[in-house]
Amino acid sequence: MINGYTFSKLSTYSKSWICSNRISYQCEAKIKMQGLERVIESHLDHNHPPPKYYVTQEGKYIVHVCINLTCFTSFSGIQFKMINTNKKGYLIMINKYTFSRVNKESSIWVCSRKRSHECKAKVKMEESGSITPYCLEHNHEPPSYHITSDGTYVKV
Repeated sequence: MINGYTFSKLSTYSKSWICSNRISYQCEAKIKMQGLERVIESHLDHNHPPPKYYVTQEGKYIVHVCINLTCFTSFSGIQFKMINTNKKGYLIMINKYTFSRVNKESSIWVCSRKRSHECKAKVKMEESGSITPYCLEHNHEPPSYHITSDGTYVKV
């Protein structure tokens, strides 16, 4: 964590780390490390605010985002998580339902069960990081996930 921002290692043997919010915000911030202690190169211009974290009793940092929506009077706020599935990359989780990005350039996220259940639920991730719901009604139960010790979500 540098200045409240987190980074993810590109690969096991790489020295390069990219902003953990690269996918959600197309953030270009990155660092190059020598070991785990020394930054040898950096580009720290983020295009988003740092994520807010809380620390669990086990000492793990968990990202928590609460977005207030003023344009939808039926919503006082939407709480969501960006979860790493380690299979398809990141999903947005809202009320136990998951959404996957339409494509890498899109800001539209559809229900991860759109194909199998023809679910119409859809949201938009704004550049500011807020969520605009187009439809949050699902025609199925939410998927079940097991959370591993490293925080990865695995579908059960």
